Amino acid sequence: MASNWFLEFKTKIKRINLFQDIDKTNEEDIKNQKISTIIFLILFTISIVALFLYSFLTPITKTVVVEQPSLSDYKQLEEKYSNTLLCPCTSVSNEYNKFISSFTPTFNQVCSSDFISDEWLNYVNYRLFLEPQYHFAFDFRHSAYGFFAMLRTLCELAKQTIDDRLISFYSTILLTENIISEDIFLANIYAIRDQFIATSANDFIITLDSVILMELVNNMVVNRLDTYWELFFGYLPNNITSDGWVAQPYTLGENCLYQSSVYCSTTTGIYLRKLSNETSPILWWGVKYQAELQFEVPGVLVGTYILYAVLQSNLACLYNESCLSKLNTYLNDSLYPFNATPLAVRSSASSLPTINDLAKQLMVDFWQLNLSYQHYFNACNPLTCTYTYTHQFDILFIITTVISFIGGIVKVLMIIILPTVEFLRKKVKTFNRLLSSSSSSSEVVPHETNIGTCCN
Repeated sequence: MASNWFLEFKTKIKRINLFQDIDKTNEEDIKNQKISTIIFLILFTISIVALFLYSFLTPITKTVVVEQPSLSDYKQLEEKYSNTLLCPCTSVSNEYNKFISSFTPTFNQVCSSDFISDEWLNYVNYRLFLEPQYHFAFDFRHSAYGFFAMLRTLCELAKQTIDDRLISFYSTILLTENIISEDIFLANIYAIRDQFIATSANDFIITLDSVILMELVNNMVVNRLDTYWELFFGYLPNNITSDGWVAQPYTLGENCLYQSSVYCSTTTGIYLRKLSNETSPILWWGVKYQAELQFEVPGVLVGTYILYAVLQSNLACLYNESCLSKLNTYLNDSLYPFNATPLAVRSSASSLPTINDLAKQLMVDFWQLNLSYQHYFNACNPLTCTYTYTHQFDILFIITTVISFIGGIVKVLMIIILPTVEFLRKKVKTFNRLLSSSSSSSEVVPHETNIGTCCN
């Protein structure tokens, strides 16, 4: 059955004549036409197969334009075509306040504690206001008001610094020609956030250092003019009281004079004033009094410059309820009684930070940044998104390619094949005739010629 089908197919193929010409009807021309037809069918089939293979294996690049994309559309496209996706922004420059709703610092507990409140300042200032000449310079009751007033000033200065810089921060412009992905957006904003915090803290520290430097220069001028005076009050002989000014510097240690170095500071405390019957190397003030330490207030320093002393303090006593309670026993005669709440010690802290450590962080424990990628997308407002992708085995591309080439292939084959077949067959025939003629010549047998002799 299969053999019959093959024979029938072969017979039909032999009958096909794609190059039939009414002007060429002799047997030789028809034979050339049928040979050309067979060659045409073979070459045409090979060409079509080659086109199909080419169309299957060639990667196709397509460009797609999406009109009025939403954020969800963009995210889906970004997930699939992140390498080629482009969504031009209608608004290229946008201020941070369009997508950052708040950038809020949480200040250290010191800046919201009782120890910078008006109640506490009045509480510690009572005795100094009532009897300014009574207390030794290093006495907590003498230095506390200035110390905590300076601490409150630091907190206020830090807050003001942040508020001023945030105004500039919110008005900063983010430039994006094309919308950026959420990951890149967040990375950029967080990097800008960290830079803002670092530069703000650095500027704050520079400001504090400048204040200390100005105090140091000013003190050097004052000392050169011998105008660095200490108020004293004392008892003169014969029970006569006297007060006045003396150019005696406060002594903080063996090699540290109150007016000689910005780095001089010592722990404050509660001192008892005692009459001195003899010259003593211990702390003294006035003419005939010596200071005897009754209770040290750890973490609260006093020194040549109040700002430097505050920065070097860690307020250790104010974290300890028993220490604070004992300190209150020396302050309970105030007209403004006040029970301050101790500072809370962080469980993760290995040691108490100094005020200088806090100042390096702008007195801030952490920052809360609230931003919205949706608001950024809306501000960018892309009208179109364009992306390209490549793929294979596109049926439409295959069909289009084959159809577009078929006409050309047919024309080329029809033009070339028949003349080529005729030319080659003619050459073959000529060659065969020459070969046949050469063979015939070599088969001719030569005849003998008898030459007679002349007889006498």
